[in-house]
Amino acid sequence: METVQSPKLGFVDRIKEAAGVIVTGRRVNPLAEEPQEGDSGELVKQWQDRILAAREFWQPTFKKIKEEQAFAAGKQWPDGSQEWFTEKYVGDRIQQMLNRLAASRYAKNPKTSATVRERMAFEVWDESEESLAGARAILQAAAPILEQAAQAAALGLAPSAPPPPEIEMAQAIVRDYEQGMAEKALYAKVARTAALLVQQQWDTQTPEFIVSMKSLVTRVDTSRVGYIKVSYRRDEKPREPMQNAKIVDLQARLQNLKSQLEKIKDGEIEADSAEADETALLLKRVTEELAVEDKPEFEDEGPIDDFLTATSVIIDPATRSLKEFIGAAWICQEMVMDIADAEAAYGISLFDVGAVLYDESGPQASGAQSPRDKAAIDCKKVCVWHVEDKKTGMCFVLIDGVKHFIKPPYVNLPKVKRFWSIVPLTYHVTEVETNDPVNDVTCYGKSTVRRVMPMQVNINSKGEEFRQTLIANRPGWIHDKSKIMDNDLLALNAPRSAHSSIGITGMNGGKVSDFISARPVQPIDPMLYDTSIDDQAMLLAGGVQSSNMGNQNPGETATGQAIAEGSRISVDESNTADLDYCLGIVAQMHWEMSLQEMSTELVKKKVGRGAVFPDIAKDKFANDIFIEIEAGSSGKPNAALEIAKAEKIGPLLVGLLQSTGRSIEPIIKLYARLLDSNIDLDEILKAPQMQMGQPQAGAMPGQGQAPLTPGQPANNTIPPGQPRQAQLPPQQRAQAAASARG
Repeated sequence: METVQSPKLGFVDRIKEAAGVIVTGRRVNPLAEEPQEGDSGELVKQWQDRILAAREFWQPTFKKIKEEQAFAAGKQWPDGSQEWFTEKYVGDRIQQMLNRLAASRYAKNPKTSATVRERMAFEVWDESEESLAGARAILQAAAPILEQAAQAAALGLAPSAPPPPEIEMAQAIVRDYEQGMAEKALYAKVARTAALLVQQQWDTQTPEFIVSMKSLVTRVDTSRVGYIKVSYRRDEKPREPMQNAKIVDLQARLQNLKSQLEKIKDGEIEADSAEADETALLLKRVTEELAVEDKPEFEDEGPIDDFLTATSVIIDPATRSLKEFIGAAWICQEMVMDIADAEAAYGISLFDVGAVLYDESGPQASGAQSPRDKAAIDCKKVCVWHVEDKKTGMCFVLIDGVKHFIKPPYVNLPKVKRFWSIVPLTYHVTEVETNDPVNDVTCYGKSTVRRVMPMQVNINSKGEEFRQTLIANRPGWIHDKSKIMDNDLLALNAPRSAHSSIGITGMNGGKVSDFISARPVQPIDPMLYDTSIDDQAMLLAGGVQSSNMGNQNPGETATGQAIAEGSRISVDESNTADLDYCLGIVAQMHWEMSLQEMSTELVKKKVGRGAVFPDIAKDKFANDIFIEIEAGSSGKPNAALEIAKAEKIGPLLVGLLQSTGRSIEPIIKLYARLLDSNIDLDEILKAPQMQMGQPQAGAMPGQGQAPLTPGQPANNTIPPGQPRQAQLPPQQRAQAAASARG
């Protein structure tokens, strides 16, 4: 087995390494030692065998996925010729189909919204307006009695008599109402903070979230499944270099420590003496200083999404459905990493630990050797497995061939309600009781590319055959070899100008037609190469119609197209719902992680100083606030159809809202979203309203009307839902007032 050199250590790491050598007297790579009894060596071997067996089990499926990826990328002939003069016919419809499917399912980044779990916030109040109004009326009538009781309590006097039961009940109702409404307002503010925080995390990801999501959506159609892994990252601040004076001081202390330890070893210092205690304190002090020096400071933090390929996740062969990994006891993320990157990522040395070396094609054959210089070794790779075991609720890290845990079993933190950190996305949900990869009957449903491959092969074959038929039927000549000399053939085949004459020596006064004539050709039957049947089958298998591909069949009618389009939209809406469900899970994991790890100051920095972020009882807010994807916010498949629906029901809804005195703001936002308008409706709707009766800027107040101060309501402001009263002339108003008094 080829050995691996450790990477060069930094200064602080070298000091730590030196301190370890001073204390132990030797330098040991723990991963190179044979596992002792009770060191989980058997468990590591069991898991490695299990993962390798599962990888071998899924190899037929992974092979088909890679075939589908290559086919979608353009390799649609077995030989894969790429030279232009040998490249075979490819009438590729797949790329256009994938582009249109991706555009219909994910047109833009979705908008997050937060929903508060329905709660019974009131213990005493029965949530009826009549009881609340009655309680307030009782308290208003009993205001003098309550004021006297409050004054007596302030003076320390006992109340003359307890308040009547109805007053106590009224107080309890109003108090319960105020507490419940305050709790609702708190939840609403926290929910808005949560939605904005998750949206900000998506908007600031690198690469941009929309780029990664469009790739994921296309990956599902080409590779059957795509994965999003949610983890929590902290960006460490750049560390300032250690000052020279501090380095000299630390080196002096280490030298003193080494001398003291040697004296203890030689017996010059007794183990229970004061000098031995001083040495122990010195060792503790140096260790603490190194720990403080090595303690990282974080510049930014938060959840982050990694988009994994279809074959980078090995799942339990017992999995019945990819949706939520139903039936799986464990899953494993496989990463083939450079040796140097693996050592840096996990803080280990892979020197002489038995790790299996990998290259682009997979594990190297047994006995494969390479040059032992560091440059050659660094380009080699090892296979890292991140395992999530649902049975034990633990996670751990292994490297193929290493007999120890690279990262011992641990609980995935920050902990979320969902155990798996990887969220699958697939449109082709298939549930099976037993997976059969050889016959392609598995929980990996067939991709769109796999379903349309037979039709695309037929189209390519017919196109290539038609091309060859055209080549065979090109104009040609037939000549009599006994009468045409070689030099005459050269003259006939040589390039010539437009009106040049060709001299033939073998004619001897005969006719040209006696020596050479046009080669007969066969008429081409276009029906032999017609692809309309394959085109139609391909569209049906891909879930689109010809008009979506920019072509309308001559026999299609507008009614038939509308019916087909409605059916296609229903399927696309189902797929979009699957996408929104997947993103909703990811968004909820973002919220739960942020709630546990982020500080209020950081949240306000990201969202705004008005953000409300709980410092206590975080589990309660994690369980009662759900982050969802606003329906249709990523783009509807057919905006024209949705607008037509809205135009029919919109006026009815507006009339209903206006008749009940409610705001028509939701209807305006609906139309703006359907039209994909860039108008910021929130800013418009939040602008201060001009109070009715308030004079315009620069205008004089009307006669008998005092100027309004800022924030003062106008006298004739009409409450929402109340009809406007007609204004009478001054004389008639005076007569009406007099008659009312009389």
